[in-house]
Amino acid sequence: MDSYNVPVGPAAGRAPRYRFRKPNGPALVVQSLIATSAITDVYIIATGGKDSPWLAEDMVPLPAVLQVSCWISFLVWFHRVRRNAEVLAPGSHKYTRGFAVGAWIIPLAMWWLPRRITLDIHRAGGPAPRRPSDQRLVVRLAPQRPALGRLPPLGP
Repeated sequence: MDSYNVPVGPAAGRAPRYRFRKPNGPALVVQSLIATSAITDVYIIATGGKDSPWLAEDMVPLPAVLQVSCWISFLVWFHRVRRNAEVLAPGSHKYTRGFAVGAWIIPLAMWWLPRRITLDIHRAGGPAPRRPSDQRLVVRLAPQRPALGRLPPLGP
């Protein structure tokens, strides 16, 4: 058992245990489906738009099937990443794991709740915050603009 596969938080007292699971598989599926959807859209536009044979009335439109599969696979990946964040930083999240999926369907809140969840995930899996003593000297490459009082007058 490695250091990530230990019971954490509420999971320590009940089964099933949360385990760190690699998000690589679902991420690859999501990326492949998005790329396939984009290629399909380009093909449909190139073959006549609404008159494309892939949009015939007697069959299920392929772009709709690809779009729904993108949504589902993205939600599976996002939920897995959120659960992994709980393993990496237990108890540091503002929203529960169910919000990783549910936040996308709440009207109006869907515009900011998923972002907040994403920031929690990033904070859990990202590097530790820097201390002021660790800051490096930042060199500005762009020249400083002079203050407005130092500009020469524009008139004669």
